[in-house]
Amino acid sequence: MGQGLDVKRLREDFPALQWPGTNGRLPIYFDNAAGTIPPRQVIAAVIEYCERYPSCVGRSRYSWANAVKQKVHQARFGIARFINAPGAQQRALHDPGDLEWPKHLVFVKNTTEAINLVARGLFWEEGEVVVTGDREHNSNRTPWWDLAKTRGIIPKVITRGGSDAPDAEFDVESFLYELGQIDRHVGPVKLVSLAHTYNLDGYTIPHDAIQQITAYCHSRDPLTYVMLDAAQSVPHIPVDVQALDVDFMAFSIHKMLGPTGMGVCYLKDPTCLTEGLFP
Repeated sequence: MGQGLDVKRLREDFPALQWPGTNGRLPIYFDNAAGTIPPRQVIAAVIEYCERYPSCVGRSRYSWANAVKQKVHQARFGIARFINAPGAQQRALHDPGDLEWPKHLVFVKNTTEAINLVARGLFWEEGEVVVTGDREHNSNRTPWWDLAKTRGIIPKVITRGGSDAPDAEFDVESFLYELGQIDRHVGPVKLVSLAHTYNLDGYTIPHDAIQQITAYCHSRDPLTYVMLDAAQSVPHIPVDVQALDVDFMAFSIHKMLGPTGMGVCYLKDPTCLTEGLFP
């Protein structure tokens, strides 16, 4: 038998949990799906930046700027290894002066900005289709309806398990059938964008189902993309972007004990966003 969870020791890592609430009791926090509490280690790192090298990255060559450059590179490499992005295991081969290595990560403000980066960066033709699930966060709904108005794309929704039942399991065969029907009768599918773990009910699409979706999309057309909204999965379960073979993935650092206002957009091919966002 393993030892029980040491709640007291864990509380000591989170200064916010040391302050009694309005009822005089120490707080119990359950809102991690919205945003996690920064532990003292993260707070210390932020304070260290503010006190020791409060500089911009990539613009200057003095000591503060060099320190920030190194910290940003360490963070980029750490995240790349965390999700197994291409190049993450080849640190010895990188150019120390290349701030964008590994080149498959873009730092953004949050998951919403990452999804919008893809939505606005892809080249869309009128009549192309984006497919989402029926339990998406608003961040994975609003951009597509906006592009429907401005670019003439067609958003389509596939229900989980082909059912409106609240406890429906994800049925990949049903999903791929509906995807094929949309492709044949509605318009060419350009992007499938799904929440990996739903913030609505905590359901996670199985990894093998995602692999079947990516295999199907890439076999029909290399320019049919798959994106994961991984805001609720990356903080809790191992996510290997190369094993899943997704083209894009979005997640928020502030949902995994990091500072507010930090997120990541993973790009399998950093050159595929052509709408003036990348050279």
